[in-house]
Amino acid sequence: MKRRTKFAGKVKGKKVFVELPPFVPSFHIPEHDEVLTLKIGDFVKLILKPEQPTHPHLSGERMWVQITKRLGPNDWEGITDNDPLFLPVKIGTKVTFHPAAVVDFLRASDKPKFVGRRL
Repeated sequence: MKRRTKFAGKVKGKKVFVELPPFVPSFHIPEHDEVLTLKIGDFVKLILKPEQPTHPHLSGERMWVQITKRLGPNDWEGITDNDPLFLPVKIGTKVTFHPAAVVDFLRASDKPKFVGRRL
């Protein structure tokens, strides 16, 4: 099944974009109303996709992003909270995204405490 590749955000200074999640029954997407209750400090999982693929079998990577700002109802900002394997992005890279791009989330109050790791 072909994935939607609509632009849903960008990574500051990189040729990497945020992709909307696919419409397939096996891919759970949180309810939009629930996503809208997220606050600054909460974490969202986004699909980041390079403008030019760097690996033949990789179309994108899922990354955790901590929400830092709500620029408007459809324009949020955050910073990456993990390092990807194939994308030119590091922890702390600024990302802007649409709430419809969220594929999972974790409230800051529910975040597990790991020693030596971020999320």
